[in-house]
Amino acid sequence: MKKIVTLLIISIIIMSFAGCSLFPTFNKPTETTESTSKETSEETTAQQDNQKVTTTDEFPTIDDDDDDDDGTETYTEPNGRWSVKLPEVWDELGDMVVSKSSGIDYVNFVYEKAYDDYGAGRVFAICTTDADNKVDVSQLPHGEEIYLDKNIQIYVEYPTDVQFGGIDGSKMEEQKPEYDALKSTIEDIIDSLEVN
Repeated sequence: MKKIVTLLIISIIIMSFAGCSLFPTFNKPTETTESTSKETSEETTAQQDNQKVTTTDEFPTIDDDDDDDDGTETYTEPNGRWSVKLPEVWDELGDMVVSKSSGIDYVNFVYEKAYDDYGAGRVFAICTTDADNKVDVSQLPHGEEIYLDKNIQIYVEYPTDVQFGGIDGSKMEEQKPEYDALKSTIEDIIDSLEVN
């Protein structure tokens, strides 16, 4: 019985020391993590303000700040496999959202207002995959192959539904001209594709 009482007293003493933070290492990791997380968040926000950065778990997408002589901006796919020229309207109204699914890398060219508002806004997507995993584009609802060699396949997917106007359609009149301005550049963007 004396041993049980002694163990209880020792346990109570240890718990009271822990409760009084006499072991500061228990609290420090949490503070460091919060601080680091906040600093990282601030750095990411600063990067996003200076460069148009869109990230997913797989790849960051950074638009070049250098304008070309013809008023376009060069956009390079995150893995550096291809690049396209983007007209100025994309800097004002559009964005690129990068994702990956089943071994296919997607660069979704989106109307920024609709994308930020409710996750829509897709104007088109340039998709890249290994030639070994080639996609039968004829099976897609609306797509076309634009490049194929022994290493990679590049194809375009287009939306099959309305991608702007608000979740309830209340912004149709406001957003249609802006979405159409982006849509009218698709052919020029695809024609400018250069495989690196």
